[in-house]
Amino acid sequence: MTLRAPLICALMILGACSDPPGLEPEPARPLSAALVSSAIVRPTAALGGQAYVSMLPGTDMDGRRVDVRNLRNGALATSPMTSGGFDPVAVEAEAGDTLSVTVVHQAGDDTTTYSIVPIKSRPRVVRTSPAMGKTDVPLNSLILVVFNEPMDSASLPAALNLQQNGADVPGSVSGQATGGVILSGRFVPASPLAPLSTYELSVSTAAQSPDGAPLYAPLTVQFTTTALAGPARLRVVNAEPKVGNMDFLIDGTVVVSDLAYLTATDYMNLASGSHEMWTQVFAGTMAEYHTSFTAGADYTVIPCCALMQNGNLLRDDNSQPTAGQARIRFVDYATVASSVRIYLTSPGADLATAVPIPVDITWATDYFEVPAGDYQIRITPFNSDVVAMDSGPLSLLAGQVRTVIAVDAPGGGEPHDFLILEDLN
Repeated sequence: MTLRAPLICALMILGACSDPPGLEPEPARPLSAALVSSAIVRPTAALGGQAYVSMLPGTDMDGRRVDVRNLRNGALATSPMTSGGFDPVAVEAEAGDTLSVTVVHQAGDDTTTYSIVPIKSRPRVVRTSPAMGKTDVPLNSLILVVFNEPMDSASLPAALNLQQNGADVPGSVSGQATGGVILSGRFVPASPLAPLSTYELSVSTAAQSPDGAPLYAPLTVQFTTTALAGPARLRVVNAEPKVGNMDFLIDGTVVVSDLAYLTATDYMNLASGSHEMWTQVFAGTMAEYHTSFTAGADYTVIPCCALMQNGNLLRDDNSQPTAGQARIRFVDYATVASSVRIYLTSPGADLATAVPIPVDITWATDYFEVPAGDYQIRITPFNSDVVAMDSGPLSLLAGQVRTVIAVDAPGGGEPHDFLILEDLN
């Protein structure tokens, strides 16, 4: 007996440490590059906590959307991606929970990695605007610092500083609320930045979370301004009948929410220079635009599921028309045909003697000036004389500028209609 007992114990220990016969060990889960905060307890303790997940720009340049899921409770958060990263999104979580981070790529494939919600964390900077090394920064820019978890807004004025040639730039600092918490700080210069100048933005460890945790490491960002001054202007039009309401984002910030079909925003000021824009609908990100905006210029963006052509982002001409004239252009988003002929005539004129304006679907014509007066707009398929759309009487007054968009009924198809935008006067 004394000889067998150690052997039995050894076998029991060996069995406890070995995998059951016929079962393969579970493969290790790949670690995520995402930044994950500790679980932040919400004001009502019974509601539990939230972890904030974000990703630095440039991490996955093919990423289009990210889905973050808590494997314990099934909580899900999703966000569009821009420049290879995404700003913080909150997901219900507790310390020790495993989060899957699925990045959906432009081609439709995806990659899933995993992170553990830590017991404690220290805040980090996700991105700044302008980014490090950015050139042609507009002179009227507002400086933004995005953190990976909620911050104490009272700590930010001492932490954010802008300098030019070693001298402090006068300005004000405020925390920017997102979902009821402060996830970013904004520096507003007291006056426009100097042209063709290099600035240095610093974020010190004086920035801290509400529980007093200081920034993980200080950060310094340099950027150079443009020679141009003044903002551009942009308006957004929802002419896509099959997606419902849409949100429109510029550089990661929602600037238009729940824009209904066949509605347009007023012109909004937009800092000149390069911007990234995209549209978010119920099914996800619909279209992305990367372009540079000229100071003092006006633009119209018409997000669409179609391939981006010149009808998606338009440069507007809102200068005063010639005396006694009106200015008009056409955009075709109606599914009458792939190409159509547009007729602008006096009311009731015979189309056989009229000169048509050809345009392809999702494309726009150039502007042209016409004498002020009464008109009628009719559209036929390119290879047919059958009128598919008729505006009825339309009056154009001297000095007016109009954009006329041919559109479908909600959901697509007939009856087609015209959406007329009042660009000027």
